[in-house]
Amino acid sequence: SSVLNFETNVVSTIYLTVTNSIGGLVNNEGTTVFYEPTTISVEATADLGYLFSSWNDEQGNSQSSANPYNFDLNKDQILIATFEPDLSDSDQDGLTLYDEVIVYGSDPNQSAHRSIQQITNITQTKPN
Repeated sequence: SSVLNFETNVVSTIYLTVTNSIGGLVNNEGTTVFYEPTTISVEATADLGYLFSSWNDEQGNSQSSANPYNFDLNKDQILIATFEPDLSDSDQDGLTLYDEVIVYGSDPNQSAHRSIQQITNITQTKPN
């Protein structure tokens, strides 16, 4: 059933826009129109080298750090999934996962020495 505004005799519409910042993806990206208040669930997936941070509104205000985020939608809303660098070093090679994957483009499953050596070789063989 739709919500009817008796003063204007127009069915209410509620717009939800879901998007992401650099570092990951969201399910149901884009704008969806609803004709009545409803309960929504959105989920973000971080790219390798990033961690999910929060759901923000269009002004950058954090709405939730839950992922997935379940909420009652009763007005137009824009949600932006934000991500931050993954500073973990699970292989204890001295480089964060973000540095290995994003900065150096190396394989986080290799040792730091070998990864840095590969980067040095690539740098030395660059044409002028």
